Amino acid sequence: MTDSNRPLRIRGRRFEQGEKVLCYEPDPNKVKVVYEAKIIEIRIGKDDNGKRRNEYLVHFHGWNSAWDRYVLEDMLLKDTEEGRAHQQELLEESERIQNKSKKKKSGDRRLSDKTRLSCDSNEDSSVTGGEGSIIDEEDDEIEFNSKVKK
Repeated sequence: MTDSNRPLRIRGRRFEQGEKVLCYEPDPNKVKVVYEAKIIEIRIGKDDNGKRRNEYLVHFHGWNSAWDRYVLEDMLLKDTEEGRAHQQELLEESERIQNKSKKKKSGDRRLSDKTRLSCDSNEDSSVTGGEGSIIDEEDDEIEFNSKVKK
């Protein structure tokens, strides 16, 4: 291989353009999982202190290119058996979290006995819009007309 065919190597870079990698979910508000990705581009950026750092544009396998993101090196893993095992662990953990969340949400939808009793005791006033009403008196979007035109 001649020098002109070798990929450009920048000192301290662990990943190369075109390399298949595993990338953590870049959105910190989402569950921490790892996706298959490919490095599309590498650029040199600067941190808040002006120190140079590598920024990697990654394309997530199977995703639309609108989801391509620049990430820092600490968001990337080599696509190895160890990386895949870590990916599987995070996937299982995220599924456990989602299942707990689903159970909690379905439990919140049920009315407690105390809530049902308080609704039953205010039944007459809720129909008329009195204290404890479940009718929003300010909501005037729906109007019923009792007159029928012939």
